[in-house]
Amino acid sequence: MQAGVEFEGEEPPKAEPDDVLAFHAHSMLANGMGGVDWTGLPLACAVFGVRDVEALIHRMLVIKMHRTEKDG
Repeated sequence: MQAGVEFEGEEPPKAEPDDVLAFHAHSMLANGMGGVDWTGLPLACAVFGVRDVEALIHRMLVIKMHRTEKDG
């Protein structure tokens, strides 16, 4: 499946609240060169009220690995 291409009968996956939080944290910590500034993780956790830091890191790594260069 390609980004931006929809196939008949397939619905895109719906993001759960923890996934949305991970997208926000990833956006906050993105360094603009495809990486993540992990030193800001404690601040992001405090801002977003994260209690399960390990799960957040896992979700952020999934986001990082699946984004293309043009996605940002």
